[in-house]
Amino acid sequence: MADQITILTPTGRGSYVDPRNVSLDDILYSYDRCPLEFIDVPRNAVIAAYRQAEKQILNTLKT
Repeated sequence: MADQITILTPTGRGSYVDPRNVSLDDILYSYDRCPLEFIDVPRNAVIAAYRQAEKQILNTLKT
């Protein structure tokens, strides 16, 4: 069995998650309810990072 690579995406609230374990909707749900002083990444950057991580995951499955 091949080793699974680590792919993490920012939550926008100072932490990172594996996009294989949490949906973008879940990340944004928490993001939208977070006080502004704890947000460190813009919402659109969180979405873009998640989409990029999805592409990386798909590419690793193809190889």
